[in-house]
Amino acid sequence: MGGRIRTNEKCPICNQAFQDIRHPLTNDTIDLMCPEHKTRPRRFYLDARSIGDNAGKVGRLFRDRDGRPFDSFLHAHRTLEVLRKEIDDRIFDSTKWSPEALRERTLKKEAERWSTTLYKDRSRIYAYHVEMFFFRHITPILGHMDVRDIRAVHIEGLYRHLQEKGLQPKSVQSVMYTLRTLLNRLATLDVILKCPVFPEVKVPTKERGWIDRALQDRVLKHVREGIRPLIEIMCETGIRPGEVVALKVKDLVDGGIFIERALDQFGKVKETKTGAKFHKPLSEKLFCKLQEICRDKLPGAWIFTTQAGTPWRGNRISDYWREAAQKEKIDLPLYVAMRHSRVTQERETLQKEMLNRIRGVLEHASSKTTVTHYLRPAKEKVEK
Repeated sequence: MGGRIRTNEKCPICNQAFQDIRHPLTNDTIDLMCPEHKTRPRRFYLDARSIGDNAGKVGRLFRDRDGRPFDSFLHAHRTLEVLRKEIDDRIFDSTKWSPEALRERTLKKEAERWSTTLYKDRSRIYAYHVEMFFFRHITPILGHMDVRDIRAVHIEGLYRHLQEKGLQPKSVQSVMYTLRTLLNRLATLDVILKCPVFPEVKVPTKERGWIDRALQDRVLKHVREGIRPLIEIMCETGIRPGEVVALKVKDLVDGGIFIERALDQFGKVKETKTGAKFHKPLSEKLFCKLQEICRDKLPGAWIFTTQAGTPWRGNRISDYWREAAQKEKIDLPLYVAMRHSRVTQERETLQKEMLNRIRGVLEHASSKTTVTHYLRPAKEKVEK
């Protein structure tokens, strides 16, 4: 079928070339040695110059696909059989076997390329987290593998390894999500055919809590005057801390604010987390307050700045919120108290509207009567 196992070494005793030792029945080469002195070489290579396709020839291989040198005849023979099986299965691709391609397409190399891209296109903190996930957890297990050879069984092995290390379910989920994001990216770039199947990571639901608008207003009374408008915007819109500190005068339009950028914790301007741009309406009172703050400022100026004239950082706003919340004995971080609470407040409002509307359909005095005795779950619908 092509391909032979060879060596560049000679017998250390007689300095003669090692000879092929063949099977007496099949005449297949089963070893390389010096028959007279019974010595064997320490290093082997595959001579696969006769194996190739339209993309080229495999050539000589001195290492297996995991980058380990062939230190025995059996080691080299196993790799040769893998190559031959790919030919039999008609999935052979010479580019996957060239030493250059093998070095270029390891998971470690692809992760480094992606990390470099993230530092340019995404926030520095996000890129750093991705880099650490690979360095600490993924690369030590799968970093040596060609990304084109990674299968679901390898992903499952990584998953079990992370569990055995004692990582929390949320951390395991983050690591697996990071790897899946990279493999999906490589599939989009046609480096791999498709992303392997990932195991489902079950993370216990954590009760985070939420507060209503009245409690938000009580906490706001303890926030210093210069910071209060930022948190008021978050109360009304639910936008992220990094987005509110990135507002400029020109973003104050049509009775609200236009969100198209954010600031990371180092003050670097970036796009929003999802890359979306959107408009958020504000109450008339808050909109007028922002207009007063922006008076005599140029359109490209930051709306909220420190005494040094630089925009605030989201983590500093979180600190001010935490100090004020403690005075009301509330133990909720800014993100939960604003963004999570805003959407939960909206749900509560819609639920009340829904209950009032279905009560009105049957003209009941109380919605409790309608829900308890008349409303049926959707799953009980009778089908023909």
